[in-house]
Amino acid sequence: MTQDEQNEQELVFHYNRERRIRNAPESVQNYYSGESHGPQKGLIRIFFTNRGTKLLFFSIIILSAVIFAVSLLHPGTHIGGVPVSLAAFQYDGTVYVTVELAESTFQGDEAVPAAITVDALDREKSALFSGDFSGSYEGNRETFRTSFPDYDILEISAHITIGDKSKVITAAVDRN
Repeated sequence: MTQDEQNEQELVFHYNRERRIRNAPESVQNYYSGESHGPQKGLIRIFFTNRGTKLLFFSIIILSAVIFAVSLLHPGTHIGGVPVSLAAFQYDGTVYVTVELAESTFQGDEAVPAAITVDALDREKSALFSGDFSGSYEGNRETFRTSFPDYDILEISAHITIGDKSKVITAAVDRN
């Protein structure tokens, strides 16, 4: 017999579960005896196990309520019931501008005149370039596009008139 074989025969493992549980903390003893119910299960109950998770749960609820309230208070830009959007981006030395009159349940059977004046503004808010559009709005989606050479244009301003209602909206030029 070699030395390794002799050492392996001398090793004896004694495992006594009752002694291990008797020396364990009280929570482990209660768990093995069946007196403990274990960790709480359930998506909502998990958030109430300790003070930190309660704070996290209520923070999520409050932030959700704030986001919902802000979305209700600021539904977007409307002119006479018509949803309007303005977007501008810079690409290859040119600023591209899009004014969109979205589809709506427009009240009236005939077309309403729509006039749009788009101004390209620099850092001092002075107009570098201007463009005019005119058309009619019948409740369907209408899109007006133009472009300007980019001479440090930072913002686009659009004066939009639909029927007898008008509004000025602005959008920053997206340079990404």
